[in-house]
Amino acid sequence: MHDLRDVSGSILDQVANLTNKFEEQASALVNTTRIMEATNNRLEGTAEERRAMLASNDRGNCPSAPKQSKAC
Repeated sequence: MHDLRDVSGSILDQVANLTNKFEEQASALVNTTRIMEATNNRLEGTAEERRAMLASNDRGNCPSAPKQSKAC
C-alpha cells in the first residue's frame, strides 16, 4: 500500500510540474503575441508615413500631374 501512495504522489507531482510548464509557456506566448502586435502596429505606422511622404514628394515635384500619374 505504501508503494501505491508513493507512485500516486509521484504521478501527481509530475502532472503538477507539467501543468506549471504549460502555464509558463502559455504566458510566454501571450507576451510574444503582444510584442509582435506592437511591432506590427509600429511597422504599419511607419509604412503609412513613408507612403504619405512619397505621395507628397510626387505631387510636389509635379504639381500639375494627377495624384496617380507617374509622368509630368
